[in-house]
Order: sequence, then C-alpha cells, then structure tokens
Amino acid sequence: MTADRAPLWPILIPSKGRAAIALTPRSLDAYGVPYRLIVEEQEREEYARHFPEDRLVTLDPNYKRDYELCDDLGLSKSTGPGPARNFAWDLTVAEGADWHWVMDDNIRCFRYRATGLRHEVTDGTGIRAMEEFCLRYRNIAMAGPQYEMFNPPANDLPPYITGTRIYSCNLIRNSLSM
Repeated sequence: MTADRAPLWPILIPSKGRAAIALTPRSLDAYGVPYRLIVEEQEREEYARHFPEDRLVTLDPNYKRDYELCDDLGLSKSTGPGPARNFAWDLTVAEGADWHWVMDDNIRCFRYRATGLRHEVTDGTGIRAMEEFCLRYRNIAMAGPQYEMFNPPANDLPPYITGTRIYSCNLIRNSLSM
C-alpha cells in the first residue's frame, strides 16, 4: 500500500476468545493495513497461533482491576472491552499519536457508497479518508463509519452526520481527557 493510502493513526483491536475467528484483523490483513490486537495474557499463546507476535499487545491487568464497572458485581462478570479501550488510548498517547482507532474484532469488511452502490474497499484508502476529513476540523473528538445496515443503498444519507453514535469502529482524538 502506498503511503498516501495508509492510515495515519494506530489501529488497535481488543479481542477476547476469538483468536480463530476474529474478522477485523483478517480484513485489515487483506487490505494491507497495519493494526495490533489487544489480548489478555492467558490468551496470548492462542492468538500467537493465528497472528504474528508483532501484532499482539498484552493488556495490562491493572486496566481490568481498576476499571469502573458502575455496579457491585466487580470482576464476577465480564468487564467487556472497556479496559482494553482505555489501555489502547493510554498506549497510543505514550507512543505520541494524536489520534487512534479502536475497532471491534468482528468487522467482516469495509465498504463505501458511491452513486447509490456499495463498493468494498481494497486498501487503507477509506480509513485514511476518514482521518483526513477529521483533520480538517478542530471540534471533532470522535468519528467513525456508519454501519452498513443503517445506510441502505436507496438511502440518501449525507457523507457525514454530526452528533450521532459511533459503535464498533472509533477514531478518537487523544488530547481528550478520560
């Protein structure tokens, strides 16, 4: 992939229990887009059977221990991806990145819509385009693509929507305070 099509910012993918079936890293591999998987220590060996070691980052267990769960159940239930997302943020800040991506591990592909038709991306151009769009403005804190199911081909959605939710694929400005 040429440098002008490569994403500008680090992409991190929290993943748990899906070493053999995680879709997002496989999609990004097909596009030639770099990323890192955030995995828990007890699953690292399993993930290493499916992904190169340099793609794996082990979650610091303090992020799970210190995560505010907003309930009285503590670690008796899953914390979800929150600790890994906070870890990704701190990691990319420490690396000097101005922004970072956090993507769910179940994204099958990325598509864009043009002239009413959906087209699958074949490289990092779509991710890079979202980054460059955000860099035009100082008041964007978080951005991401729309789910395909919320954007049917017959729909006439504008190219961007302000003040809406972003779920599974988040571009986050690192200068925000948590």
